[in-house]
This record gives sequence, C-alpha cells and structure tokens, in this order.
Amino acid sequence: MSAARVARRYAAALFELYQQGLVDRDELSNAACAAADSVAAPFLASPDFDKGVKAMVVKTAIKMEKETVITRLIDLLSERGKLVLLPEIEQQLAAMIARAESQAEVNVTVATALDEREEAALLDALKRTSGGDVRLHVTQDGSILGGLIVQIGDRKIDASVRSKLDALKQAISN
Repeated sequence: MSAARVARRYAAALFELYQQGLVDRDELSNAACAAADSVAAPFLASPDFDKGVKAMVVKTAIKMEKETVITRLIDLLSERGKLVLLPEIEQQLAAMIARAESQAEVNVTVATALDEREEAALLDALKRTSGGDVRLHVTQDGSILGGLIVQIGDRKIDASVRSKLDALKQAISN
C-alpha cells in the first residue's frame, strides 16, 4: 500500500476525532514539522534506532508531556515504523477539513422529477453524509428507469434500476 493511502487512512480516523473536537490541529502541525525536520527525518526513517526513542524525540520536540490523541498517534506510528508519515497525515487531514468546511457540489440524476419534500429529504441526507454544506443539482433522465445516481466530486454512487438490471443481465450471461 502506498504511503499516501496509508496516510489517508490515519487522516480519516483523525478527521472523525477532529469533528468530535478531540484533535488539536496545532499539535498535529507541530508534530508534522518536527518529523519533517531535515535532521529528524533521517533519524525517524532509520531502522537502527529504538521505536520508543523515536516517539520520545518527536514528543519532546513539540513539548508534549500529557497524553493526547496526537501523542497516542505518535506512539502508534512509531510502533509501526511510520513516523515519517506525520507530515503527509497532517496535509491529508487539512485537506479533509477544508473540504468539509466548504460547500460540496452534488449532482443527482433521477428518473422522474422530485417534489419539494423528496428534494428536501435528499438534501438533508447528503448534508449528513458529507458533513458539510451541499449545493444540489438535480437532473432528470428517464433512461435510468428508477432510483438515482449521486455524484459528489469524484465519488459516484449508482443506485439506479438501470445499473441493477445491467448487472443482473451480466451475471446471467456469465
């Protein structure tokens, strides 16, 4: 698994904790700076040094004496030999927070027009799912037969009857 994907997983977990008010972004930023330091980075990447010492070096650099989510993250990353990912995790988390705080553009394709109540319910569900404000664009396409297709950024959720029928057709023909 690539370093970016691993960092994204840690950032996603931190993002959930951030939304609950449990993550101090400044603390994470300081830890990421300490890990990216030109002197510290080779030390943290080296397998020749004790993992506990590496964690202690980062915690000392950011002057963390009490246990927090970030100090536990430092311990976990150190134990797994991934302290060098701290800068990437911090960048990924910052991007997730920026996305959540901005308005998401959501394109929805439906077979038949939605009434005001249905559109309001869909908008509410999308806001809860995305965790932020949503700008909804609804288009009508009878060829999907029923259900809907939701596109949020590069994510596409196809819950249309047409896609289910196509999948069934393919399963039967194989």
